[in-house]
Amino acid sequence: MSAKETPEQVATSFSEELNKHGYLFQETMVAEINRINVSSVFTVDWRPWAPELPVEVQGVHTRIDFIYTNEQRNLYLVFECKRSNPALSN
Repeated sequence: MSAKETPEQVATSFSEELNKHGYLFQETMVAEINRINVSSVFTVDWRPWAPELPVEVQGVHTRIDFIYTNEQRNLYLVFECKRSNPALSN
């Protein structure tokens, strides 16, 4: 923080940087899965399976943000959270 920046400006800059990488979207998705597990009328049991799973696609190494599983139904939710292009979204 420079002497000219207010705490509000620093907080805004910090939030903008996190949003560039999809981190806040990722945290929101985890919170929503947890909410569904607790409040669902149906039997839903989504559990974390793998965070930051390393993968290779066409010779390029990357990571999938996180995977949840419902082992009873042999289902997986795969999340790759990216920030939207500001020129194409609002």
